[in-house]
Amino acid sequence: MKRILTTSTLCLFTLLVFCQDQSEINLDILRSPTIPSSTLIGQTNSEINKPSDPNEILFSIQNGTNNFSQIPSNYSIEIAPAWIFRGESITYEEFAKNKLTNNLWQNFTFSISMNSNEKTDSIQANTKLGMAFKFSFLRGNINKKSKKYLDNSNKQLRTIAAVTSSARIEFIRSDPDVNKLQKDKALANTEQEKNAIQNKIDKLINNFEEKLTKENMKSKAYKTTLDSIQNISDNIQFGRTGFKLDLVGGLSYDFPDNVYSDNNVYKAGIWLTGGYEGEKGLSALGILRYLYNPDKILADDDGVIQTDDVETIDYGLKILYHPQKSNFSSSIEFIRRGVIDSELINSSWKYILNAEYKIQKNTSLNLSFGRGFEGDITKDGNVIALLSVFKGFGNNRNLE
Repeated sequence: MKRILTTSTLCLFTLLVFCQDQSEINLDILRSPTIPSSTLIGQTNSEINKPSDPNEILFSIQNGTNNFSQIPSNYSIEIAPAWIFRGESITYEEFAKNKLTNNLWQNFTFSISMNSNEKTDSIQANTKLGMAFKFSFLRGNINKKSKKYLDNSNKQLRTIAAVTSSARIEFIRSDPDVNKLQKDKALANTEQEKNAIQNKIDKLINNFEEKLTKENMKSKAYKTTLDSIQNISDNIQFGRTGFKLDLVGGLSYDFPDNVYSDNNVYKAGIWLTGGYEGEKGLSALGILRYLYNPDKILADDDGVIQTDDVETIDYGLKILYHPQKSNFSSSIEFIRRGVIDSELINSSWKYILNAEYKIQKNTSLNLSFGRGFEGDITKDGNVIALLSVFKGFGNNRNLE
């Protein structure tokens, strides 16, 4: 219980601060989120994921049982290695461009999802664990309004950086203490001595830069620039428009009776998701997906139980509307599942109605309702009802 409450608290925690590095901006980039690994354990709020810029870490908690009265048992987490480990070195130009090499590295994510079910009269206790990766081939271009503001902030920061750099160079050139240490370093005999002297030089430079920043903060023009950037961080509705295309793949495991030494491959798959997003928030997205379901238990027309490997091809369409100035978004999607070389399962449809509300920056609440494939979360037959909360962490982007 303590672990669940701690996880829930983290999910609802909000991080609404402007980064201490004044060359960065905290953007609200969470838009119609889904986590790919949740698809592979049948606990997804949407089958057709909208391609978008990733958070460093995206966390999701879901509830889909007993009229949402039970403690949630479905958790997902997605990480973006490029932004966790190298985010500070990614320039504004690299972030803004819709370039294949930038897209592949910056938008690469890895996700893990878990679903646990306790034993009931009709259901065996089990745990499912899903893992997935995602690459972006096309991520679209920053929408016109966002680009206008970000480009303007980029120019202002470049001006500030140029002035600061000139002052720094002049300090290194003229400061007597720095000059003396540089001479001592040139005469040092060992690398250890040189490193120790360089550390002293760096400390002097850092102290100078801190004093310079304090002096700059007294300047009305400097404070106006920073206030302008803060205002963008608080109010900009960041997004990308144009053609988008993601490649997703992964697999999941089933642990019967929650015995983790006894596991089976539950599902594996690979798929493409892509489409077009317009400037006014209307998107048309599609999916083409291959799934492999090993050792699936089936019943033929005579009721005879058999075990067979099932391969399916899914394809479908999603229409999503998310106005830039609204906290609400909605979507509808239809997916057709065709079965490859199996006479025991018929092809079927799935549809999902989705409503999303942005609780606060990079935090959203999502309600999904619809008719699912066999094996999905069901309620009153074959009806999906899933409530999800998403929280994104690590949304700073370099403006220089």
